[in-house]
Formats: sequence, C-alpha cells, structure tokens
Amino acid sequence: MATESDTQQRRGKKEQAEKKLSVKDQLDGAAAALMKNRAAMIVLHAQWRLALLRLSYLLIIMTFYQASGPSRACLKDVKNVNEYLSEDDRISGAKAALLVVSDSMVPLASVAMAGALAFFLNLKDPPADFSHRYYMIANACIPVILALHFNRQSFGCADEFLAKAKMEPEERTRGFPVVLVLHVIVTLCCSFMNMQMNQQEKNEKLVAKLRKDLEEAQAENKRKTKK
Repeated sequence: MATESDTQQRRGKKEQAEKKLSVKDQLDGAAAALMKNRAAMIVLHAQWRLALLRLSYLLIIMTFYQASGPSRACLKDVKNVNEYLSEDDRISGAKAALLVVSDSMVPLASVAMAGALAFFLNLKDPPADFSHRYYMIANACIPVILALHFNRQSFGCADEFLAKAKMEPEERTRGFPVVLVLHVIVTLCCSFMNMQMNQQEKNEKLVAKLRKDLEEAQAENKRKTKK
C-alpha cells in the first residue's frame, strides 16, 4: 500500500514532467515563430531592395538628363568660339569631344555610382555586405563627385578659348548630384536590414541553446531517476 509520502513524490514528479513538457512546447512554438518571422523578413527585405534597385535605375536616367544641359551649353561654346577664331585657333572635333566629356564628369561619375549601387542591390548572397566591391566602388565615387561638382560650378568647358575670343560662356545649370542621396538611403536601409537579420539570428541561437539546455537537463534527470 502506497504511503502518503510516495503519493506526494509521484505527484511532484508528474508535475515536474508536465512543467518540462510545457517548456519544451513553448520553445518549439518560439522556434516555429522565429522561422515564420525569418521567412517574412526575407520577403520584406527583397521588396525593399527591389524598390531601391528601381530607384537607382530612375536616377541613372535622371543623371543622363542632367548631363544634357551642360553638354549642350559646352557645344554652343565650342561653336561660338569656332565662328570667331581663325582656322588655326579653332577647336577640333576631337578636342570638342574631350571638352564635353570633361564638362560632364560629375554626371558620368554619378552614373558610375548609381550603377555600382544597382549591382550591389541586386546581390542575392550575401544580401548586404558593405565590404563588397560594388559598394566600395560607390564609396570611391563620393569624393570624386563632390570635388568635381563644387569645382565645376565656377567655370565652363572652354574658358581658355572663350577668353581668346573675348566671349562669355553659355549659361548652364549644374544640379546637385542626387545620387549621393541614393547612397545615403541605400546605406541606411541595408544597415537596418542587417540589424534586423542579426537580431533574428541571435534569437534563433538563443532558442536553440535553451532547447539544448533543456534536453541536457532532462537527460540528467533520467540518469538520476534510474540511480
């Protein structure tokens, strides 16, 4: 006949087993929720990156449009100079092409940056590695764009020839390189996505550790019970 002490002991073991089972169920539920959250996060991050990728394509088109104004003004300067100067002093076609390209260095560098960011955003694995060469290329374009932008504000493309002809350069507008704004947006968004993914991985490791500790504790209890 079982004594009251034996009954309480069995009841305590049963309650302890039920408690351990409920903890295991909670950990299993947490692991399932984390897996679901990871899947949703991957989809959301892919949508963000796609939106930024489309924005980079749009900025490439806008940058080419921005470059058209100074290029037309530069060609007009060359045409005006050639009409005034003698044949020996005129700007050749090759020289004119170089002047146009030189005058459009900011848009060209902006296109290079937007292209590098587009390739960076199109990466699948890893999703946002800031040490990747495409992102590093985009970073290298920043000082070039800033230096050329502020340096080019004060003169045109053929000032030396215009001075000989005693003419004023064509009026032109040099807009701020908006690709720099895109770089900031991409950096902030990818940093936030990385932060979310790192937190997700920490949570998954924590749940995995708790499950392992629980399994080890249950195995230890079984060994003690057998003894």
